[in-house]
Amino acid sequence: MTTTEIHAFLFKLTRLKARFTVNLMPNKTHLVVNIVLFQLGWLSCVWGASIGKPVLGPACVLIIVVLHLYLCHARLNEVKMMTQVTLIGGVWESLMISIDCLIYPNGQFLIYLPPYWIIAMWFLFATTLNVSLRWLHRRILLASIMGLIFGPVTYYGGAKLGGVTFTDTAFSMMVIAISWGVLLPVITIIARRLDLLKT
Repeated sequence: MTTTEIHAFLFKLTRLKARFTVNLMPNKTHLVVNIVLFQLGWLSCVWGASIGKPVLGPACVLIIVVLHLYLCHARLNEVKMMTQVTLIGGVWESLMISIDCLIYPNGQFLIYLPPYWIIAMWFLFATTLNVSLRWLHRRILLASIMGLIFGPVTYYGGAKLGGVTFTDTAFSMMVIAISWGVLLPVITIIARRLDLLKT
């Protein structure tokens, strides 16, 4: 092997290492962008539904998801993860609707199905699992505690903005807390397994 070939090999190795580092832990700019875009997408979905324009949120989420995938190195695995998480979220939302825990103002094609803007929010939430929430990958118990606390807080915040109502607030908060105490660890595990480079 010539000196030139050795230098070429080392250069490729250095680039591979740099790419591995980016995949393993997103840089600070990516983390901040991910958090800000999630908040913007969440607000657009809830606010759009509250003012009778539910299509506003999904349109915003579509842009965010496209940008998110553009920034990803393992796009296929990311799409698989986001789809699985959204399917789980959709089933859970349908169950909550069927037992009158959650009542949405609009966007439902069928009475027991979640509105399309909520489905968009699940896709949006999935964009955080391998970026700003990546640190939960090896902290499953903490993920459960966070779901237990922040699950009901998020839905209560959505209710205050007019995006959802509860027939019995205390009962709904209890069911959401218990559900998210299980949901967040499960989808965190899914995200970790489908991540191209494990943490």
